[in-house]
Amino acid sequence: MTTPFSITFNPDPLWVGLAGPVGGRDTVVIQLDINVDATGALHGSITNVHRTLRDRDTGQILGDVIDSGRFLYNGNTPCRVYDPLLLYGHENLTNASTFLPDNQLGFQRRPAILSVDVTIVDTSGGTWTISKSVAWELVPAPTPRSPVNTTVRQNDPASGCAFDSIHGYGLVLDLSWDPPAGDVPVTHYGLNVFDGAGRRLSAFPSVTFDPDTAAHRKRVVLCNAHIDAGAERGATWAVTACLGSCVVESDFGVARFDFQSCRDAGVPACQP
Repeated sequence: MTTPFSITFNPDPLWVGLAGPVGGRDTVVIQLDINVDATGALHGSITNVHRTLRDRDTGQILGDVIDSGRFLYNGNTPCRVYDPLLLYGHENLTNASTFLPDNQLGFQRRPAILSVDVTIVDTSGGTWTISKSVAWELVPAPTPRSPVNTTVRQNDPASGCAFDSIHGYGLVLDLSWDPPAGDVPVTHYGLNVFDGAGRRLSAFPSVTFDPDTAAHRKRVVLCNAHIDAGAERGATWAVTACLGSCVVESDFGVARFDFQSCRDAGVPACQP
């Protein structure tokens, strides 16, 4: 007999992201919609959702959670709550008020498989269990390509900035990177640059990825800026890949480089 209900995931497969600062991005971020639909005129109510996350290579169970309904939505004036699968034949479990998702489910940053079993009682009293699985993949970090282990000039006329007696011609950084490995649907890249004292330089916007040009690079010009004496060595820059509206991001790819002394880098000299 054909099951009168179906389950889908959005997205499928699922890319798992990380949140946190450079060097400490250790919070797992999951954005997954679980949708249940009636495939015909027969509707029903969800009574149970069982989710199991397994390591894809070893089969080890990482998380096993059972949620028992009722799975209701708030609102729908004049009612305070309502059952969307029963009324409309569609339910997004993410929005159900009594669904208590443990989003991470013990995810260990290794490829995993989420299996979901949804039990439904239909309006005629029949009970159905529908099942579906979705792959989980951690978004790989981009790889910095340049500058890496090199020295970047300060007070560089190539910036196009007007000369300033304090900052010289400012800073020019030509950043480039390799995209994450695999077929990752990247929409933006986020950039950060820090001097050798760990202070973040400003004016580093996210970079929209254009798949038609596939340009993984960005020139950043900072006029009226220089790196203070003593903070030139041990500078770092970091790049992260993000998906969609950047709710899900990769870890940072981080590279080290040095700045040349502002005073030594040009004629006329700036005065750091």
